[in-house]
Amino acid sequence: MKTIFLRFLRSVALLLMAGMAFSQSPMVFEDWATAGGSQGFYIKGAVKADSDGNVYVAGATLNGAGNYDILISKYADDGTVLWSDQYDGDGAGHDAALALVIDGDFNVYLTGTTFSSAADTLDAVVIKYSSVGDRLWVAVVNGTSDLADAGTCIAFANDAIYVGGITTDASNGQDFLVMKYSTDGTQEWMTTYDYNNLYDVCTKIAVTNKVVTLAGATHTGGLDWDYLAAEFLLTDGSFNQNQTMSGGAVGFDKVTAMEKDANGNLYLTGAVANGSSGYDIHTVMVDTNLAVVWSATYSSAGNRFDLGQSLGIDATGNVYVGGYVTTATQATDFVTIKYNSSGNQQWAQTWNHEADSADTIKA
Repeated sequence: MKTIFLRFLRSVALLLMAGMAFSQSPMVFEDWATAGGSQGFYIKGAVKADSDGNVYVAGATLNGAGNYDILISKYADDGTVLWSDQYDGDGAGHDAALALVIDGDFNVYLTGTTFSSAADTLDAVVIKYSSVGDRLWVAVVNGTSDLADAGTCIAFANDAIYVGGITTDASNGQDFLVMKYSTDGTQEWMTTYDYNNLYDVCTKIAVTNKVVTLAGATHTGGLDWDYLAAEFLLTDGSFNQNQTMSGGAVGFDKVTAMEKDANGNLYLTGAVANGSSGYDIHTVMVDTNLAVVWSATYSSAGNRFDLGQSLGIDATGNVYVGGYVTTATQATDFVTIKYNSSGNQQWAQTWNHEADSADTIKA
């Protein structure tokens, strides 16, 4: 069972590479460092900060029985542990957190996967914690085929919780999973979405005042995957529209970051396969109809792997993409790219640590 669990987490992790904002100069200072969980093995699934500078870290840790439990900890800005909770699901098997979000009252909502029983293996799980770490409710969701399911992203908006994830279907591989919960833990609706009777894996979620959008990757056949964004109505979760985007060659195109602007437009970045240039950073703006407004591709020298892992939009519509590029002699280097509101590249800067080792950013 442990092998199956780790394979499932690794398959999800391939699509859950999301970056953090970073400085382009080598000016990173360690204020504090801490360790949590069983150090025999620990999986970090999510890191978030609240408006007071507190930091929340969630993932999975080994328990005394040799199974993985969900572990979440809250740290003050000086590194002091404010509270911590270890969750072992009802099936006494493997559990892991993959994403979390914090509301305005500092309640924490966590999602991931939990082992329920040998009959239905891994299920999606959503847990709410109070600001002081009390576990207020737990919702476990089993897909229609009693196979592996997981929540992979989560958002708080319009006084509700929206969860995106994957559900394994016996006939369709894996499908998008999207759910809405009230703050008291009541599930208001749940929808699954299959694009092409193959594999669909959700990595990111965005909510506007009318729709919730999931983004990730869809398997189009053979060794080919494309970007996929799918939109669902907030009222009842019904499917509204979708959009796929791809590179110029067969490969594993995947969305690793998504943000929205004040007008409800969405911005996605990740990596696409582009033949002789390898995998390139591909950034796309789509409007409220999911129509592509502009797309831009950034490639480092050579046939190597470049990946966008985070992005942000400023007040004038400029887009900033952070990620890494692969080099011939320096392993991977940080990269920051600025695009104007029309998608034209303004500049790109890379940074290499003096050790010429792998420089990457992961949340």
